Amino acid sequence: GSRIQLDALPPYVDRLLVPVVPQTENTLQIGTLAAGEVISVPQGFDVRVRNGGIVAYADGGDAAGYAKVRMGGRELTLTLVTVVPYGEMHNGTLDGYRVGEYNAVPLKGLAQYERPKGFIRLSDANDDLWVSDHYRMRDFQCKLDGTTKYLVVRTDALVKLEILQHELAAQHGLQFDRFTIMSGYRTPYYNAKIGNDTGYSRH
Repeated sequence: GSRIQLDALPPYVDRLLVPVVPQTENTLQIGTLAAGEVISVPQGFDVRVRNGGIVAYADGGDAAGYAKVRMGGRELTLTLVTVVPYGEMHNGTLDGYRVGEYNAVPLKGLAQYERPKGFIRLSDANDDLWVSDHYRMRDFQCKLDGTTKYLVVRTDALVKLEILQHELAAQHGLQFDRFTIMSGYRTPYYNAKIGNDTGYSRH
């Protein structure tokens, strides 16, 4: 399953994305915030506290929704969304959508270059979901055409985006609702199509 490990979470970040690989454990750990209580869980998910972290389960399907948890005395919203496991892709394609293949061996052995655990199926039911405090799922879709679309979004990257926006406001007085994401997720196939031929890109 997915494993999200954050050293800390700024006090102004209240929402985290948790992609859930069906029928396996998916974990969230925040170094400075021990999980204390699950307040509410959306339909299709099971969320529990274990060893100071959060464990999320789903049977399958396209479930998505918001869970409320208490961690370190703070109430956080977790955006839960099931993913289609990587192994369900055939010849670099999911439901006719050309994803391409990620390299099997991570670059320099680094965890951030491991193959994605799975892909979020973008749909009318989930494209409006908040994946962080200022950004929605649809903001990160690949520009590749297709009636069915898939994407990968990393929780730590979303936190960094929120930190950058906060710092620009706090340190430089730049007040704005959100960045415009010009190009969020790119599939390996799309990267190759535009001349960036690498299976290591995590754009």
